[in-house]
Amino acid sequence: GGETPSGKVANSYTYNGTSWTATPNSMNTARDQIVGGGIQTSALAVGGRTPPAAMQTNLEEWNGTSWSNLPAMSQARGYAQANGPETAFFIASGATGPNGGAPFTSETENYDGTSLSTGSNINTARGAGGAAGDSANALIFGGNHPGSPTLQTEKYDGTSWSEIADLA
Repeated sequence: GGETPSGKVANSYTYNGTSWTATPNSMNTARDQIVGGGIQTSALAVGGRTPPAAMQTNLEEWNGTSWSNLPAMSQARGYAQANGPETAFFIASGATGPNGGAPFTSETENYDGTSLSTGSNINTARGAGGAAGDSANALIFGGNHPGSPTLQTEKYDGTSWSEIADLA
């Protein structure tokens, strides 16, 4: 992620509890606005933006040593809300417009370690919010709703999203 004067970067780093170390293998596609989840030996990175402002459908897996391309998401997006272990990962909402802005999608996709499947739509489309949990028990909260920040929190039970208490 990130941007330098020469463009996006695909660098990977690991953290051992004390310091960061560059890995010998970079991501397959350099981009920013990526989201991801997992652990140091099994993680996923999804979506993002490549120059000049194109949203991506990329889904990449980190096995602790190198990155592999997985099936693409059905909708290109950046700043999605995503989390979970590799076998119960969810990707919700996100920005589909140029440079990570409107329009926002309400689409949810679930990854089971092998394939992507479509989940229920969230109630309020947004980008750049937080996420916790996995594809059977998740939360998304906050973020950017067209034109302004949102305080809404939604809970996913693996079947549908419901609005719960807003952020303070």
